[in-house]
Amino acid sequence: MPYPGWCSGLIGVPNWAYTRRGGGRPSRDLVHESQLWAYHNNSNILKCSMDYIVKDRTHRNFKQRENQVTSYIMNGAFCEYTCALGRKPGKSYQANQFQPGDMVYWEAHSDDAGAYDNATSRPSEPVAKRHKEGFVAASVDSHVEFINPRIYYQEARSAPPGGNRWWCSPRNRGR
Repeated sequence: MPYPGWCSGLIGVPNWAYTRRGGGRPSRDLVHESQLWAYHNNSNILKCSMDYIVKDRTHRNFKQRENQVTSYIMNGAFCEYTCALGRKPGKSYQANQFQPGDMVYWEAHSDDAGAYDNATSRPSEPVAKRHKEGFVAASVDSHVEFINPRIYYQEARSAPPGGNRWWCSPRNRGR
């Protein structure tokens, strides 16, 4: 799996969405140096058309973000919510260490600048409210779901013993 991008101050280490070359608000995040750029070559797929990133880049909530290149975030479970899974920064677990329905990406809340300090979050952080009835999330097996926030908060409020599709780190699941 690509590296989620845990640790805002990690400079020069590619993640799924960008490589951070400098800190600040906004950070100097280069999409064309991301781990997945060779597969999509298009920065527009990183943006929800309902997010400030497309609608209003002058909005104060958008300006407070460090990460201003994507509307989506990757689940920190894929790097165990740490900068250095193993001995070297930028490492992540392999896809075969997860269940097919485990959630990889979702839309972060537009008004939560803290969710955009990097390209990853814990499942307990706020999710998008741009869409009236839910938000988009993608799983390990590549299926995409439109999820009702009520269901999300029931499932993702805290990590249950043994994990679930949001709290899916192999350590949490005993793998």
